[in-house]
Amino acid sequence: MLLGLEDGLYLEVIAIDPGAPKPSYPRWFDLDRFEGFARLTNWICRSDDLDRHAVAEPRIGLPVDMVRGTLTWRMAVPENGQLPFDNCHPAIMQWNGSDHPAARLSPSGCRLTALTVSHPQAPALQEMLGDLEDARIRFEKGAPLLQAEFSTPFGPRVLA
Repeated sequence: MLLGLEDGLYLEVIAIDPGAPKPSYPRWFDLDRFEGFARLTNWICRSDDLDRHAVAEPRIGLPVDMVRGTLTWRMAVPENGQLPFDNCHPAIMQWNGSDHPAARLSPSGCRLTALTVSHPQAPALQEMLGDLEDARIRFEKGAPLLQAEFSTPFGPRVLA
């Protein structure tokens, strides 16, 4: 399920299809270990040079080519399905071409206003992502947690 956000962003809900056979490899986004209530567990950053990121931080995974309809992209996929820093490191993807799913989504009137990434090693994670240029993203030392703040037509909302 996708929700179109302002500024060319979108929020995607991902879950295991209970009717699908279990793959022979670990599921992405650490879904094999997911339990409990629905919550924010991962985030993704766009890159114009996925290979550079994969070489700089091999734990984010190897680049994999993807296609869905007319959309094509590459994404770094960790072999064990888990991203560094207890999944607080973003997944990295590179869109190919000018087609992007956010442009296909109906406007929701929602805007991401802040993403707080908490982790005991937050300073090291922030340093690793040094070329990340988005003032909405904050890093805090603490227990592993992602928290997104949104402005919506119904007032501010928080997902954690």
